[in-house]
Amino acid sequence: MPARAGVQEHDGFTYLSEEAFLKYFANGVPHDKARVLYAEQEPTAAPIFGGEPQLPRWRSKPSWYAVSKLDQTISPDLERFLAARMKATTVELRRATFRSSPRAGHPPS
Repeated sequence: MPARAGVQEHDGFTYLSEEAFLKYFANGVPHDKARVLYAEQEPTAAPIFGGEPQLPRWRSKPSWYAVSKLDQTISPDLERFLAARMKATTVELRRATFRSSPRAGHPPS
């Protein structure tokens, strides 16, 4: 996916470049909000991408998965595959679910 090219690593942590974050990760979020989100992004420990969990919690707990149909960071088809594999209750949204449709992705109470 395009955002993958924007992953930068520094001192054992990864983050998205400003261009990749704004264009691919926060697409659909108003530009001023997207810039704030970029500035506030927390880096991820690089080793997290190399390991495999010992006991994924989604195997024993109910799970929900929000598929962003216009996502340019993770393929929506991959999101659907992952959701089906974990037997998650799935909701499909247009994009950048966490900011552009924050209430739509909430699991039922």
